[in-house]
This record gives sequence, C-alpha cells and structure tokens, in this order.
Amino acid sequence: MNSRPALRGPFLVALFATASLLLSGSPAFSQLSLSLATQDRQLYSADTALYVPVQRGGTTFFVETSPRLTIPAEEIQAVLVNSRRLNGGPSYDVTCNLLPPGARRLAEFTAERVGQYVAVKFGDVSLGLPRIVAPITNGIIQGRFSGLAQDRAQDVFAKLGSKVTWK
Repeated sequence: MNSRPALRGPFLVALFATASLLLSGSPAFSQLSLSLATQDRQLYSADTALYVPVQRGGTTFFVETSPRLTIPAEEIQAVLVNSRRLNGGPSYDVTCNLLPPGARRLAEFTAERVGQYVAVKFGDVSLGLPRIVAPITNGIIQGRFSGLAQDRAQDVFAKLGSKVTWK
C-alpha cells in the first residue's frame, strides 16, 4: 500500500510550461523520471524527508524525493531537440518518443494523475514542473525547456547517442 498522501492544489493550464532548468550533480542521462509535486505546505510540513521545496515563477512547489515513474534509456526510441533562442537565451523544444514498455507505463501513470503536477528530470537535470492535463497515450512526451547552455544540454542527452537528433 502506498503511504504517500494524495496531492492537491491549484493547477497550471499547459502540459509543459516553459521552465528554467535547475542543475545538480552529473549531467549524464541515465533515465527519465517523474515525481509528483504539490503546493500544499501541510504535506511538506508533515514529512520533510519526502519532499524538497522548489521555486517556480514565484511559487513554491514541494516535490517528492523519490520518483513515481522511471523510464530507462533503453526504453527511449528517439529524442528530437530543436534548439532556438527565446527571450534572449537558449531554449529547447524536446520531443521524446518511447518504446512500447515505457509508453504503456507513461500512459498508466498519466491517466491516474490528470490534474497533478509532476517534476520531470533527465538524469540529474530538472527539466520542468508541468501539470498533467490529459493522459499521454501515444508514448510521446513534448516540452520546452530553457536556461541551459547548448554544450550542457548536449551533455544531458549524451548517453542516448544516436537516438538524439539536434536541429
């Protein structure tokens, strides 16, 4: 039985909001991970070991320290990264296509959590805090991420090798 409380709080409108990247640890990609997040300070106060506070656009979110879903690099079919400049800085539109095992788990995860926030990470790099607005049933994750120099962004996806296409 899952001992984590249900998450609640006001929600964003888009699946992936443009977010600044937070860097920590090694930039090497090992897996895609999704952890639940909430704005409910009472949940955080009840057990600070389960959550870490994260600031996004003047709002504090509390992100679970253990991911609810991990998808290893072996379950990623391809990643397309479109690099561009947004508001004077680097920005990346990323499309990640999953193989059937990862796609099934992602569909189940998102279907059960519509309306909830998730923290998305590639390896140790935080890519954003979107709200799930609908189940992702096609195995394709899309988002726009900003705030990371191109050489660091390339490091994030380096372990995926030929699966990554840069435009």
